[in-house]
Amino acid sequence: MGAKTPNILLKLAGISVEFQERVALRHIDLNVEQQEIVAVIGPNGAGKTTLFNVICGQVKPSSGTIHFDGRDITRWSSHRICHQGIARTFQIARPFPQMSTRQNILMGLWFGAGKPYGSPAAQARAEELLELVDLSPKVDLPAKELTLSEQRRLEIARALATNPRFLLLDEVAAGLSPHAIKEMAELIKTLRQQGLTLLLTDHFLTLTSKVSDRLVALDQGEIIMEGKPDQVLQSADVISAYLGERNQERS
Repeated sequence: MGAKTPNILLKLAGISVEFQERVALRHIDLNVEQQEIVAVIGPNGAGKTTLFNVICGQVKPSSGTIHFDGRDITRWSSHRICHQGIARTFQIARPFPQMSTRQNILMGLWFGAGKPYGSPAAQARAEELLELVDLSPKVDLPAKELTLSEQRRLEIARALATNPRFLLLDEVAAGLSPHAIKEMAELIKTLRQQGLTLLLTDHFLTLTSKVSDRLVALDQGEIIMEGKPDQVLQSADVISAYLGERNQERS
C-alpha cells in the first residue's frame, strides 16, 4: 500500500510581506494538516505575528497564496476568513472589559456563528465554552476583573465561539505562572482532541515543545528549520537565531 496522503487544511505557498523597504516575511511555504498542532518559534522580530496576521487577513501578502480547506483565501477580508473557520487570539488579551465573561462569549457566538445574542442555544453554548476553559465560576464577572490567565482563557473561549476549525494562539503563555502554563498546555491538547487544528507561537519553548507535533523556526522572516520539536530545538541554526552574537562568542 502507498503512503497515506496528508489531509492539508492550511497551505501557504511563497508568502512574502514587505512593509515599505522592510521585508517581514520572505517566501514562506507551510502546510498544516487537520488536527495537527504546529508551533512557530523564533526571536523577537522574526515575523511570527506578521505570519498570523497574514493568515487571518489582517495583512495582505506582497506575493504568494493562502489556501484553506482547498479554497484560495489570499485576498479575503478578515471577517470572511473568520466565517470560513479560522479564529485567533492576540498577544495582549482584548476582552470587552465592561462585559461579563458570558457576554464576551455571546458576542463571539453572534459574530462568528450567527447565534442570536440572547437565544437559549447561544446561552447554552456560552456555558459549555466557559466550562471548557474553567471560567464557569466567573460567568457574571466583568472581564476587566479577571486575572491575566483568566483573560487569556476567555480570549480562547471567545475565539472558539466563532466555531472555528483552525485556531491560532499568539503568545498565550506570556506572563503566566508555571502552573498556569501547565493548565494552558492541557487546554491546547483538549482542543485538538475535540477536532481543532492549531497553530501557535510562544516564547515559552517548554510549552510549544510539549504540545506540538512540529516546530517551524523563523528568523528574519524566513523559515530556517522545521521538524519534530527535539530536532528543531537542537539545531545549531535555531540556537544561533535565539542567542545571536552571544552564541558565537561561546563557540
